[in-house]
Amino acid sequence: DITGLFIGSLGSFGIITKVSMKVFKRHQYYDHNTFGFETHEQAEQFMVDVKQNDINGVFTSLYEGPVLELFMDMIGDEIGIPKYEWPFRTVSMTIGRVREDMMKSDAELAKKLCEKNGGNVIGISELPYSEWNGRLWFFVRACYVHGWHWRTLYHHQTPTNAHRSVEEIRRVMEEYGFLGHTAGFASGHSSFNAYPHLYFDPQDPEDEQKVRDAHKELAKTLFKTGAVPFKMAPYWADAIEGMDSYMALLELVKKTIDPKKLMNPRVLGGL
Repeated sequence: DITGLFIGSLGSFGIITKVSMKVFKRHQYYDHNTFGFETHEQAEQFMVDVKQNDINGVFTSLYEGPVLELFMDMIGDEIGIPKYEWPFRTVSMTIGRVREDMMKSDAELAKKLCEKNGGNVIGISELPYSEWNGRLWFFVRACYVHGWHWRTLYHHQTPTNAHRSVEEIRRVMEEYGFLGHTAGFASGHSSFNAYPHLYFDPQDPEDEQKVRDAHKELAKTLFKTGAVPFKMAPYWADAIEGMDSYMALLELVKKTIDPKKLMNPRVLGGL
């Protein structure tokens, strides 16, 4: 993905002087639905099937049961989501189309794919509706509604490997004794975007140092699962020592197109 690599380089690979964009007609019809699964394999395969069958999921979220319960305890009543015993994994999806018949066709196919993968159609539309109409505001509210600060490691993961990120995040939280969660979504491209959060008390220096140590370990282990940083932002800097081959590739690209290191130096992981 040369375009993605260039855009994500934060100006280190060059200056964008011209952009061509493909413009799509605005969606007029939407379907909002939720799907429950008892294993991560079922949920992940459902997301893959949705993509492969060209269902136009404009915003798709994958939740762990306990995380969704946490979100609902904080803001569920406020945004009108009914009480529900959420399953092990919940996929919340908004389908958008320019024609009503296309939207209905996608919605019916999504239900069939859910059942084919061993899931059940939950049918609570308020969750994906609030996500789509509020976009990331839903996630932001869920994160900031408490008084603790948090550190995040925004990264891309393949849909069939999303559970590896969750497993490592859970392991680090248990090892260091932190509260936290991971939220993630897919929005039209092949990767799954994950946002692990580790909470800490900013008034407690020991607590903050402990979360920094946990953050560093998590960054290294996430990279080993196949996760790729959204961008080489400062919050990944501590893990660079565990990314030798990845950084060597970036350095080679940088050296090839910018041998004098004139373009936004030392931003891309110090390159």
